[in-house]
Amino acid sequence: MQDALEQATKPVATRKQAEKRQKLLAQAAIQINSNGAGSINLDAVAKAAGLSRNAIYYYVSDKSELAYLCLSATCDAIQEDLDEALAGFDDPALQISEFVRLNLIERSGRLAVLGDYDLLGGEQCSELLAKERKILDGLAGCVARGIASGRFRAVDPHLVANCSIGMINWVRLAPRWLGEPLDDANGRRLADAICELLLRGFAARDKLPTSHWPFVEQLTVTKVNPFDRGEAREQKRDQLLATASQLFNRRGIDGTSLNDIVAELGATKGVFYHYFRDKTELVVECYNRAFELYDTFVEAARSYGTNGFERALITNHLNCQAQLGSAPPLTLQTGLDALPESVRSQFITRSQKIWLEVQRLFASGVDDGSCRAGDIRSMTEAAAGTFAWLARGGLANSGKSAWELADAICDVVGYGILIDRN
Repeated sequence: MQDALEQATKPVATRKQAEKRQKLLAQAAIQINSNGAGSINLDAVAKAAGLSRNAIYYYVSDKSELAYLCLSATCDAIQEDLDEALAGFDDPALQISEFVRLNLIERSGRLAVLGDYDLLGGEQCSELLAKERKILDGLAGCVARGIASGRFRAVDPHLVANCSIGMINWVRLAPRWLGEPLDDANGRRLADAICELLLRGFAARDKLPTSHWPFVEQLTVTKVNPFDRGEAREQKRDQLLATASQLFNRRGIDGTSLNDIVAELGATKGVFYHYFRDKTELVVECYNRAFELYDTFVEAARSYGTNGFERALITNHLNCQAQLGSAPPLTLQTGLDALPESVRSQFITRSQKIWLEVQRLFASGVDDGSCRAGDIRSMTEAAAGTFAWLARGGLANSGKSAWELADAICDVVGYGILIDRN
């Protein structure tokens, strides 16, 4: 299998230089996934790759170029794995399974989480988006052929493709947020979980109606007395957090400036500094708001669901709705290690708590017969990737409402795309 990581930068003269370049990009991927593409530490990357600080400039001119080359190489590697999977099998279900296996197991942690393109120049951003679209189109074509052949149900091929890449993207990042090991065994479990969710879902019974499920606005809208100064101030602060979260989700934290946020609000920087000291405090408060919303969704799922399966799927449905709305929670994304240690450990604890709550919902479904038995730990971890990608606005012009898109995504993750799920 030709390695796209070895082709991303300028030509090299020797095998040793090619190996150094490959190590450099692999270490850059680790930095992007932990600190964010805009916060790469060149000294740390050079040391981990076995290069001096001066030697790194033989391969890249600065950290921005390194981020671009690493993200470009990741796109190339994903495309390469998809092409290999499509060429190796005729069955579209096996093509999807092989693609996921190649990319998450064979690549063994050497690829970056896709995104953060906006911090790069316009031409580089456009190139990366075009590469990602090509991958999504290839996956969608595979799903469409499965539908045409009678192997898959009638689903939206592009939605399934986005869910696939969304889960792959998320499980590269999830171990950091959940305190999980970044090892091959965990990668195999998560690859199997993605394939299980996509192909078979986790429902043990026939489809349930969703008409009685809650709208996210029912749970998040609060009445404010405009004549109460304290309440009015808090409303403005919440609006700032919601707007910042939406932009951070769409462009990445490093790709969004304070000027972008206040411009979106039609405000000034002075208004921002009335509420927050700096961007780091803003990001921390956006995450605090997100965790409160995630807790709210789990509690609502317990109230509205009639069995374990329905409660688990309502949680996913509410998260989909929220990411498609105008005031989404901040998605758990790259840059966790760039936050203060005390905050980082607190966020990992809160992430683990929510993850455990969803596992309990799923486990109760296995007990009551509404969920298929399986690797609950890995499946609940992977499932978050089916809504995290929505934050980037990929289906903004689909012509469907947030509720309809949430229904379609939950239909895939809940029931799978195979006609014969046995």
